[in-house]
Amino acid sequence: MKRVWWVLAVVLGIVLLLVVADRITAAVVESGAEDAWGDEGATGQSVAIGGFPVLTQLAAGELGDVSGSADSMVIGDVTIEDVAFTGSDVQTEAPHLAGAVEGAGTLPLAGLEELVAQEAGEGTSVAVVDGELTLTGTGALSAVTVAVEPRAEDGGVVAEVSSIAVGGATVSLDDLPDFLDSLLGDVLDGFEIPLGLPEEISVDAVEVTDAGLRATLSGQDVVLDDLVTE
Repeated sequence: MKRVWWVLAVVLGIVLLLVVADRITAAVVESGAEDAWGDEGATGQSVAIGGFPVLTQLAAGELGDVSGSADSMVIGDVTIEDVAFTGSDVQTEAPHLAGAVEGAGTLPLAGLEELVAQEAGEGTSVAVVDGELTLTGTGALSAVTVAVEPRAEDGGVVAEVSSIAVGGATVSLDDLPDFLDSLLGDVLDGFEIPLGLPEEISVDAVEVTDAGLRATLSGQDVVLDDLVTE
């Protein structure tokens, strides 16, 4: 009986050592991923590796479940804030292909303003008023406020005009004066907000918040190294 207990104690000790080693390894890998992400411009970043054991996943060269968050990071051509993501089947070797990725992030007003200006004209200011995204121009359009409704379409974000106010008074879209119609041009027909995301990443939904535009993203067979801008 004493021998049986001794064998059990040894086995349990080995198991405990393996568990501790596995957790230490996971912590080291998570810390390394956080440092690498920070080197690419992320701030307030955190990475967690799911599943157990991690050692066998590393030996196989693929992590089954990875999640993370960041205060901010660069994706494509834009800086995204309040980022959260999950990835599955993530290869441990560069360029770190992920079988699937889901996430969400907020495009802040300052960055959104730069992107909208590419389509609506330089000097266009962007604000959120009573939950609506509004654009205000310069010069002859300085008294004009255009409210737009962004939506996810074909993997990107499209904004459509919902209302127009001149000097604070709402003007019917069907009865716009010719001069205003001419000044606003193609904006009236709606426009795409050029996020510049990798083609593997699609925008699934968008929501206007006080901080900017909150987007839900997803992708299949995503090369994670392509998501960051050095």
